[in-house]
Amino acid sequence: MTNEWHINDLSVSGQYRSPQDFRDALEPLLKLRHRRKFLKDNLFCSRLFVTRLATSVLTVQQATIALRDGNYTRLVLTWLANSGPFWDDERFPNPDDYFHFEGADVTDQGLGEAARRRLVLIEAGVFSFPHGTMRFRVTPLLVGHGLPEDPIDEVSVPNVWSLEELEHLTSPNP
Repeated sequence: MTNEWHINDLSVSGQYRSPQDFRDALEPLLKLRHRRKFLKDNLFCSRLFVTRLATSVLTVQQATIALRDGNYTRLVLTWLANSGPFWDDERFPNPDDYFHFEGADVTDQGLGEAARRRLVLIEAGVFSFPHGTMRFRVTPLLVGHGLPEDPIDEVSVPNVWSLEELEHLTSPNP
């Protein structure tokens, strides 16, 4: 069983047409976190996730605030900007700390941290937001460790892009 999950930052890259479309993708995850204490404690994001583009012009934080729904804004920003859990607070050390996925540097993102942890045999996976590119609709994701021109290893990271599957995998008896 996967012991911890990390938000795949790359899966939010401006693909939502409006703040409401982003909310439609995020709100079911918020509700699942509320129902599952395991996810509340073990679904990690980076402190920089709120700066990712949710729409073509608005970051996650800006898209959240733009809806002018105080309760929703409080719930989202309490999790993603204030209380976490944040993997950055417990970053796992690695002497060759460079990770990449399909040409993108993911060292300081959830996908990189999940790969970092898998190298020391911690069962970690990533959750990719729905409505992203097809490249995040496969599992596992193969993350390169080391510089692309001087690879050290390739890390296989379990990926989930369906809330139903995430719920199933985090249930007490999957």
